[in-house]
Amino acid sequence: MLVVYGAELRLVAMGLAGLAVLTQLWPHRLAPDPFWDALLKTVATSAAATAATYWLVKGWEPGKYLLVWYWTFYTASYLLKISIPPEMPLGPLNHPIKAYLYAIPSAITSMLIRLPKRGEEGSWLDTRQLWTASLLLTAAITVAHLAKADPTPLLYAVAAGLPLSMIAVGRRLAFNLSVAPLLAAAAVDTAGAQVHPLTHLFIFATGLAYFWAATEILSIEYRGHSIPIAVVMGKTAMFFAPIAIALAWHLTQTHIGHLDPLTEATFPALVFTTVLGITLTDTLKGRKIGGIVGAYRLADGLWLYYYMLHLYTTTVKAIGPLFGTITYAIIYGIVRLADYLTNPAQLST
Repeated sequence: MLVVYGAELRLVAMGLAGLAVLTQLWPHRLAPDPFWDALLKTVATSAAATAATYWLVKGWEPGKYLLVWYWTFYTASYLLKISIPPEMPLGPLNHPIKAYLYAIPSAITSMLIRLPKRGEEGSWLDTRQLWTASLLLTAAITVAHLAKADPTPLLYAVAAGLPLSMIAVGRRLAFNLSVAPLLAAAAVDTAGAQVHPLTHLFIFATGLAYFWAATEILSIEYRGHSIPIAVVMGKTAMFFAPIAIALAWHLTQTHIGHLDPLTEATFPALVFTTVLGITLTDTLKGRKIGGIVGAYRLADGLWLYYYMLHLYTTTVKAIGPLFGTITYAIIYGIVRLADYLTNPAQLST
């Protein structure tokens, strides 16, 4: 079985069209006043890309338009180094803040142009989870820069995962192809950690036990019958997963021994082993109900866990296990607050 997700692919096409217009339009000045110049360029970029993809993109999904424009402006600012005013002394925080501010008028423009499409079926993916994933990915990239770490493996994984995420293969249990770059990126993150195979085995077994206990099969009621539809794990359980596994590692090594000590250098051993563990859990439990492993693409629980783990690993490598854990918890709290305050899911209702 081969599944291609056309609705999400069309939204990506809208973002790419916007990026193409932006790169051509923004070097030019449309108005003498900087504020009006930026606003005119923003509206013109959104209007041109939305009109160009009007018949290609399905439905009327305001929340997803904000997501599309957030990543369009973030990519332009962060990766393409296009100068987007105003310049603020916030370092790497400039990119997400400006991307969100510019995404608002862009999304409004797209909403107005696509208003006749209201009532047409679009993407089934939950906007709230897509935005949560966006904030976690943004936080992982930003913290990597603040800690002077290299986010390249993460960026390559996302760049490879995005087109692959539009395809799933399999029969009763299918796999979204974005799982492949996810595992590859996790392996790269772990490559520098020289630990004994027994340590890897302990981390894997502990992680597998945690994920097995923390995940559950989500069911819906239909005509008096309970129908299982997905394997899920709460975000709080996902956040605590690497902390619990690291704590078990440290306590076992301290009181029993036979494991490598938990340090800044050995902590990355946790990355690939636990990502493999959560993927295996999703697969084994998913076999009972069918479906797709990684069905939510780059916003799937597997990717959410990797974003959190990448964030945690960066802080631990920068300032050690103790203060790294505290910093990870603070940053995650900030991300959840930002998610609550800015999530565009309500726009789609």
